[in-house]
Amino acid sequence: MSNYKKALTDAQREMAEIETKIADLKSRHAQLETTIAGLKGLMGEPQEETDITFSASIRTILMSSVYKDRFINVAEIANNLRILRPQKPVNLASVRTILNRLVQSEEAKQGEAKDGTVGYSWNRSQRTLSDLR
Repeated sequence: MSNYKKALTDAQREMAEIETKIADLKSRHAQLETTIAGLKGLMGEPQEETDITFSASIRTILMSSVYKDRFINVAEIANNLRILRPQKPVNLASVRTILNRLVQSEEAKQGEAKDGTVGYSWNRSQRTLSDLR
């Protein structure tokens, strides 16, 4: 029995390590999506029309902020939305509504941004963006 228990403990530990690595990679992927969209915009390259939803765009931005390990405020999120979705208008009230919903569902965390305003960050213990797509 003790061999089974040790095997189970080892497997559970390894699973936890892998889940952390996956979350880190998905966070980096989200950051790179934002970076690539921003660089294309600066270079004047056409941006691909995306079918990503408004909520998924906000999730992507929050996941990229996890990589930086900080909370980002609504203005930063709106600026990133303009980069990710340049063809679409950004309504700050809608952004706040989605952020509040994400906090209530524990997908996001609320804290203080570096400028002292309310900020948001992805809750690493929650699902990843690909789980939500």
